[in-house]
Amino acid sequence: MKEETFQLIKDAIQKHFEKVFLNPKETATAKKAFESRRIVGDLRDAFKQQNSIGFWSAVEELRNNPEPTPEELQVLLKNVPQISYFMREDITVLRKVLPHPPGGAPSKLNAQERKKAVRLVGTLMGQGDNYAQAVAKIAARFGVSRKTIQRAWQKAHPKKGKTGESK
Repeated sequence: MKEETFQLIKDAIQKHFEKVFLNPKETATAKKAFESRRIVGDLRDAFKQQNSIGFWSAVEELRNNPEPTPEELQVLLKNVPQISYFMREDITVLRKVLPHPPGGAPSKLNAQERKKAVRLVGTLMGQGDNYAQAVAKIAARFGVSRKTIQRAWQKAHPKKGKTGESK
């Protein structure tokens, strides 16, 4: 393929993907950093850099293709935006098989508050309230759900086996 044809295609691709991938110059810098085993930025930056390296390497392979006819070139340039749709489909498939980030919502109570809530539930039960009443009162007092207080109680008072007796 002629250099000017390649450059025309490369410019169209760069224009369309400027927000997704690093530009070719930034990618070359990132490639040198990767080759010297240095990661620039955080892991998300490293992932973007690695994807940019792969993407622009694939674009560079277009140089080896035969020269397109003027009609083929127009069709190719017209279809550059379509590349993103194919990539999106591939990423969607990949997204489904990758694990979710670990963790969940942060705890509503810190360790001290959990201990205090468990102690207060026990106190109320000692004063005659049943478990459900005690949990409801303490949940209202701390401004959290009953389930949050139940989890704190269950963690503080684990059961042995399936018999229901406490440790």
